[in-house]
Amino acid sequence: MCFIINKKCPAERQPKNPSGFTLVEVLVAFLIVATTMQIALLIFGGQTRQLQTSHNITEATRVADTALAQLEASGLTNAELKERHDLNGLWWSADIRSKDQQSVITPTPTGLLDITMEVFASEDSTQPLLRLETKRISLPAQRG
Repeated sequence: MCFIINKKCPAERQPKNPSGFTLVEVLVAFLIVATTMQIALLIFGGQTRQLQTSHNITEATRVADTALAQLEASGLTNAELKERHDLNGLWWSADIRSKDQQSVITPTPTGLLDITMEVFASEDSTQPLLRLETKRISLPAQRG
């Protein structure tokens, strides 16, 4: 027991420069770090999904371009390709119409064609990954 008036005993005094952290300080720091990590994961998770979507659209565009090149090489004689065709794991269909008529036709020797291509993720998909609408000039078939 201390008998010094208005002064604490040496055993009761708090050190002027405490070393270490209190439990409250550690919990607040942990809460700040956990919240920051959660926000960072949300941001990077969104970017990963966006990157995957971008990759899918790029692949669908490549498939549509390849399928269109195949159609042009065949002379665009197939007027309706509604059944789906597999190309590198993606499925595509095409609709070729003469600019002059509304019905699906075999193109005339020369004329403007409206081509609509759709690329799907699977054979059963109802929503296309990509819908490409373009116009092409039908060239006369070469006879040899």
